[in-house]
Amino acid sequence: MRNPKVWALALGLMCATAAHANGVLEYAKSGGVKRCLPVIQKLSEYLIGANKEAYGAHSVRGLVGADGKLFTAVIERNEPSYTSLASMSVAPLPDGTCSAVYEQIYNASVSCTQMALLLPIYKLRTTLNKEVAVYEHQSDDTQTVYMMPTPNGCLLVKKGIWPSVAP
Repeated sequence: MRNPKVWALALGLMCATAAHANGVLEYAKSGGVKRCLPVIQKLSEYLIGANKEAYGAHSVRGLVGADGKLFTAVIERNEPSYTSLASMSVAPLPDGTCSAVYEQIYNASVSCTQMALLLPIYKLRTTLNKEVAVYEHQSDDTQTVYMMPTPNGCLLVKKGIWPSVAP
């Protein structure tokens, strides 16, 4: 990662939608997914970011009855100052809403201590065992960041859930 401040901004902001095609959404549509399409669109656009030419994606959906099943995708996002790998899953719920979960993985070239200072909206809550620190968002209990020291910096995983979203 060239600039950890840029990464910190990317971690906390939702990006605007560009006019280019969203391959994740198109794949869901082509497979017959209808019910959760608005949620798939919103989440995939957030993970892809504004630069629609700087990503690649792979999606998985059921071949039969895809509209009522779990839809999942993996997205590689390449920006000038960082690369991220994201995973998203969206599923219909019996009440007609949709539930979603996502993870974004980044490798920072600075220490986890330095990264934590760049993310003041996240506060240290605990460690998982010995190495991985758990940071929770101060005002949004659906977002958590995990930080693990690496030989050259810090591995960060941002996890978010959308428990029940109307399509």
